[in-house]
Amino acid sequence: MTPPPAEDTPVSVKNLNVKVKSAVKNNTVKVKNIAAVLKKEITKAEKEQGGRIKDLSVEITLDTAKAGNWKNLHLEMDGQAVNLLVKKNVKEWKVNGGNVNLTFDSKALKELKKEMNTAVVIKMKQADKKNLSARAGKIIGKRPVYDFSVTGIKKKQSSVLKKGRIRVAVSYNASKKEKDKKIFAYKIDKYGAAVKIPGSYYDSDTKTVNFVSRGFFTVAVGCEK
Repeated sequence: MTPPPAEDTPVSVKNLNVKVKSAVKNNTVKVKNIAAVLKKEITKAEKEQGGRIKDLSVEITLDTAKAGNWKNLHLEMDGQAVNLLVKKNVKEWKVNGGNVNLTFDSKALKELKKEMNTAVVIKMKQADKKNLSARAGKIIGKRPVYDFSVTGIKKKQSSVLKKGRIRVAVSYNASKKEKDKKIFAYKIDKYGAAVKIPGSYYDSDTKTVNFVSRGFFTVAVGCEK
């Protein structure tokens, strides 16, 4: 009996870390056109495993070393790259930006493909604190503030996904004066007010502030008094 082709035979579980080259200019890290390297790495992993990989997780690591304390991260996922991840039924797609990590589940990835129907551009940037309200300024202090956005090539922007979830991890090293249980993630609204994100928490082991979201917005690390 002839065995089925590798594509139809899911095997094992695999976490695939793909490091991509970045262009750095004026504290901005940009990555474009990664379909080819993604396909190469996934094909290589499948050959090593002997077939299509079940529950494949793909992590794209941006090279931020040359940028130092970067202010902007731009990751352009060309249409072929997005289609490839959906076709391979990728369980999780993680964007590792060093100080900020975004992890899209399979439903979120498919929803992005459906909404944009084109290349997807993920942007993360250090946000200006000058628009924070007085109360928000006290909660946030000198802690980091980031603005997240996802757009298509034609500038179509996604603010809230109808399906799926995005896990966000923001690096933060709490001081000895801060209580871990008082550190949370806050959404900054259009008025500059800080709204605590339900379920957010500080992980002292990984030194990250974590939360789950369906939307893209300005987020800050804050500490309750």
